[in-house]
Amino acid sequence: MPAIIRSISVVLTPDWNEVVHEDDDHTITRRSDEEIDRFAEEIQEHTQSTVTVAEYSNDWEPFQKSILIGDEGLLSLITQEPGPAARALLSRTVLIDAWNSTVPNIAEVYQLAAVIDSRRYFKWRTESEREYGGGLYGRKLVVAKFGGSWKPGPVFETPNYCYFQHDAFPTLPSVLAEYIRQYTSWISHLDGTPLT
Repeated sequence: MPAIIRSISVVLTPDWNEVVHEDDDHTITRRSDEEIDRFAEEIQEHTQSTVTVAEYSNDWEPFQKSILIGDEGLLSLITQEPGPAARALLSRTVLIDAWNSTVPNIAEVYQLAAVIDSRRYFKWRTESEREYGGGLYGRKLVVAKFGGSWKPGPVFETPNYCYFQHDAFPTLPSVLAEYIRQYTSWISHLDGTPLT
């Protein structure tokens, strides 16, 4: 049975609520508080673990045993850390709302836990009643371990990652939660440091 994760942190960087459109009556930000809270609540529901929404600070200590979920701003901040510290944080980071064209390459280059592209995240945000299982890039070894499937080809896979589907998990938060459980077991086995 996969491990239960004790701590998942949705880390908000300074650009998380960047204004993308503004007029006299209306302001649209890249992400809203309600949306981030709903995503965190759904992840918590499916993992039975503590999921916090935290604003980024220069102190990584609170996140040392956490799976991190954040946008490209978080990736930028992590890569400013010294080599070993950055690699440890990146290996536990799920990049969310990533630009579609960069997803396969960015997962491989930074050796991330997983990547959710902007189309998939947008689908969850706007049409959650019409969701489908899967739709994120994860490590092939982990995806295979819990029965996910993917199409071969350069758009859908890299040497270590694949864009996978899993019919047993109908929503983005549910498939991400199960993937994180499997991933946590896998990474804990690799380095001997449990995240649970």
